[in-house]
Amino acid sequence: MGYDRYEGNTDREEYSIVEEVDALCGGALLITKEALDTVGGFNSHMFMYFEDIDISLRLRDFGFKLFYCGKSTVYHDHMGSSGGTSNFKRNFMNMRNRYISIGSRKGFLVGLTETIWYIFKWFTWKLIYSKRITLREYLERKK
Repeated sequence: MGYDRYEGNTDREEYSIVEEVDALCGGALLITKEALDTVGGFNSHMFMYFEDIDISLRLRDFGFKLFYCGKSTVYHDHMGSSGGTSNFKRNFMNMRNRYISIGSRKGFLVGLTETIWYIFKWFTWKLIYSKRITLREYLERKK
């Protein structure tokens, strides 16, 4: 389950760090041609949503390290490509691409199991916690 680090926060000096992370945002991704060629590029079955997580996971599967560089300045129109897309369609595309990513890397049954578990966790959060805390706060508590 991914989330956008520091989303909605005013930029502060404490964010100007460099550290290894599990995945990167495609809106501000810098990658070598060698790494891109090694993992086969972006998955052509994913148009948007989760494609950046997918390539991040495949890079890690091949032994590449991923780093957040808070010293960079990047301007990104978050969800700019999907401004008119309904919440249902965005959620569906995210879930579909998540399944494609896990299924292609770990197999059909793992992909199906993880997708069902994700949907269960999402509904649990939506029904119980969404009025009280953000999804990011919920995920941080589960660590």
